[in-house]
Amino acid sequence: MSHYLNNNKERDLSIDVIKAFATILVIAGHVIQYTNVDFDHSIFFKIIYSFHMPLFMFISGYLMPETINNSFLRIKFKQLVIPFTLWSALLIALNNPELIKNADSYQFLDRLYKLFLQPDDGGLWFLWVLFLNFLVFTLLRGRYQITLSVVIIISLTILQFINHDFALFGLGLFRWHYFFFVFGFLAHNNNILKKLKINTWIILITTLALMNQWNRVAITSFFGIEINSNTLTTLLTLIVKYLCASGAIVVIFFYQRKAQIYK
Repeated sequence: MSHYLNNNKERDLSIDVIKAFATILVIAGHVIQYTNVDFDHSIFFKIIYSFHMPLFMFISGYLMPETINNSFLRIKFKQLVIPFTLWSALLIALNNPELIKNADSYQFLDRLYKLFLQPDDGGLWFLWVLFLNFLVFTLLRGRYQITLSVVIIISLTILQFINHDFALFGLGLFRWHYFFFVFGFLAHNNNILKKLKINTWIILITTLALMNQWNRVAITSFFGIEINSNTLTTLLTLIVKYLCASGAIVVIFFYQRKAQIYK
C-alpha cells in the first residue's frame, strides 16, 4: 500500500525503513528459533518476539486510509486470503504427497480446514490475521468505530480467559494484533503519539527491563518473585506483552517523527 507524508505526493521513506527493520527482526528471530534449542531464554529472542509482529500490525493500521471505496475489502481478500489459502494448500501437498497421489480430496480439504482452524500452524498466519484486522475495522466504520473496536478487544480477551476455543480461526491472534492495528490508525489519524506527554528514555529503559521478563508462553517468575496463581500468571503475561510491544512501538515512532523533522 502506498503511503504519503502530510497528504502530499512525497512518500514517507521513514515508514519504509521501519518496515525493513521489522522484516530483518523477523528473519533474525527465526534464525535464533531454529539454531538455539533453548531459544525461549535468549534475551535477543525475547526482545525481537516481544514486538516485531505488533509493529507490523501497527504499521498496517498507521497506513489504513480514513476513507475507502467499496472494492477495498475485495482487494485485501485477493492480497491476503488467497495467498494464505494457496500457501496452505501447497504446504499440505508438500507434507502429504500421498493425498495428491491418491486424489484424496476429502482428507486434503479436511487438513486445509484445520489450517484455517489453527492458522498459526500454516506459517503465513499473519496474512489471515491482517485480513481480519482490515475486515473488522472496515465493517465498524462510523462514529463509534474506535469504541466498538475496544469493546471487541476486551470481549475477546475475556472470552479467551473463559474458553480457549475462542482462539480458533485466528481469533486469539486477531484479538492480540487488532489492538496494535487500531493503535496505529489512531497514531496516524488522531496524532495520539504527539498528544502523549512521554519521556522516551524512561519508556525505553522500562520496556527493556520488561522484555527481560517477557515469556512467549507464560510468566511464572517476575523479577525473581515466583507466581503461583494461574490467573495472576495469565494476567501478568498479558500485561507485560502489551507493555513491551507498545513501549517498543512508541520509541521507534518517536525517532521516526524526529527523522521527519530533521529532513
